[in-house]
Parts: sequence; C-alpha cells; structure tokens
Amino acid sequence: MKTPLVSVIVPVYNAEKYLRRCIYSILKNTYPNLEVLCINDGSTDNSEKILHEIAREDSRLKVFSQPNKGVSAARNYGLDKAKGDFVAFIDADDWIHKNYFEYLIQSCKTGGASIAVCKYRSVGDEISTLKNEAINYKMEAKLSVRESFENSFIKTYVWGRVIDHKIIGNIRFETGMTFGEDTTFMLKLLCEHPDIYVNLVDNILYYYYQKSEFTGRFSESTGYLPMIDAYSNYIGSLGLSDNAISIIIEEAIKKLFAYRYEAGIEQKYNEAKYNFSIRFQILKKYLGRLSLKKRIVFSVLAFSPSLYRLMRITSDQTMLDWEKQKQELIRKQQNKSDKA
Repeated sequence: MKTPLVSVIVPVYNAEKYLRRCIYSILKNTYPNLEVLCINDGSTDNSEKILHEIAREDSRLKVFSQPNKGVSAARNYGLDKAKGDFVAFIDADDWIHKNYFEYLIQSCKTGGASIAVCKYRSVGDEISTLKNEAINYKMEAKLSVRESFENSFIKTYVWGRVIDHKIIGNIRFETGMTFGEDTTFMLKLLCEHPDIYVNLVDNILYYYYQKSEFTGRFSESTGYLPMIDAYSNYIGSLGLSDNAISIIIEEAIKKLFAYRYEAGIEQKYNEAKYNFSIRFQILKKYLGRLSLKKRIVFSVLAFSPSLYRLMRITSDQTMLDWEKQKQELIRKQQNKSDKA
C-alpha cells in the first residue's frame, strides 16, 4: 500500500528563537514521507537563514519567502504549493512528538476518517524540551461533523491534526483577520463536507508554546467582526445542507455575543450596540433553521447583555479574573497613549 505524502505547512515570522526546535521535531519524526513547506513571511531576524541552513541538510525542507502578509497568506501560499495526500499545519514556535505523523496517518487510514486530531499540551518559557519517549497509539473516538462542532479544539484550530488534502480543495484562509482565521477555515471545511468523520487520537502529540504575556487573549473585540461577517456570507453558499447552514448560524451568533461582551469590557458601548444590531438583524432571518429552544435562548440573550455575561461567568469561573486582567491591560495601554 502506498505511503501517503504529508505536506507540512509552517508559516515563519521572526521565529529564530524557536525555529530549529520546531523544524527538527518534524524532520526527525518516525514518519518519513514528508514535504516541509516553510513560508518565510517577511522575517527581519535570522529565520530565513536558519531555514536555508536546515534545507541544505534535508531536501524534504522547502523554503519560500514573501513580504510580510500575515499567517493566513503564508498558509495559503503553502496550500498552493502542497503536493501531499494529507496536509498538516504547525506553528513555528511549537513542536511535535516523534510519533505525531505516524499515529495521525494511521488513524485516518485504519479509522476511515478524513481528519485525525491529537491531544496537545501548552508549554511556556520554563519548558524548552520535553521527553520524546515512545508511546502506545490510542484511538479515542470517531466523530461526525455535528459532533465535531461540540469539541472546541476541533473547530477552533488547524494545528494538532492532519487533513485529507482532497477535502481542502480550493478552501483557503481568510486574510486580513486579526484572529479567528483558523475557526473560519475549519468551519468552511467541515460544512462543505458534512459526511466526513474526524478521529480523535488519545495521545499528547503536539506541544503548543504559550507565550508568558498571553497577548492573544487580549485582542481587541473588533477582531471578531470579520469572522462573523465571513460566517454570514457563507450562509448563502450554494450546495450547503440545512444541517451545515444551522451550524454556521449558531457559530456566528455565539461569536456575535462574544464580541458584544468583550466590547463592553473595553467600554465601546455605542460601537458595540451598532455593530451587534446590524449583524443580528442579518442572522435573525435564519433563526427558524434552529431548534425552538435555541431560538428562544438566542432571542433572550440578544436583548440582555447582562444575562449573557452572567451565563459566561457561571459556566467559567475564570472569566471574572480574565475581565480584571483585560481591564488592567486597557488601562496600561491608555496610560502609554496619554504619555506619548
């Protein structure tokens, strides 16, 4: 049986501190049939030099460069160049277990799935390396598309998985988004293929580097809007099933509530009220596709921001601390602006 080729896409921007760790973890995997596509996205440090050094050691590594356009454009560049049967996305500051590709490809081949997803571990500056010991492969579950949307990790990120290249087709990442490009990509992918299955592999195979300053969580609320608009535009796509459309509507409304909530913390009340109103009116006409229970819940929450906040805090006790941290960050940013 043919050994599938895996195209590994690594967007690189000023990652010299972590790059060797990432790339060598890929090249030293137990699964050898790889093409590693590193897209240097206008780095101003030694990232490109490091990539070319490693490429001279291993011909599987291919280096491409472009002016700085962002992670979405870099990944799209990689997708245009990819020749593999499967595609994997790995961030340049992360790294993977030596059995990463072996186990994920095994899961797809024997489990009849188009996507295989592993567990991951968040690590910080205090951990530079972890033991790369052999582990026994364990399959956890086989999920339908609908079940996959109940798993936040599956629908929110593109790393920590391999994807059958055939189902990606012409799907690409949305450029110009400050965050949420992974979610939008996975939404399109799953909704365009409602009959595929996703396998969960019960092994920690991906190591996600969590920066100590945790900046990603403090992105401005307006970053949600391009993602919500992309969802709304996607609802009208031809050929989507009613089930796929209901998934998109539900995801868009949830993101819209999250936007209003975070904008409130940032004290952008009038702006949030306007942006929420015009987008909810667009989505409101599709509410009939959802269950009666969800229609009632979404309609009530639309008119009660305080109730939505209470629901968030009740379901996640860390939200109060997060609110305080974000408010403190906003104050610091305002103080810097006043002194400038």
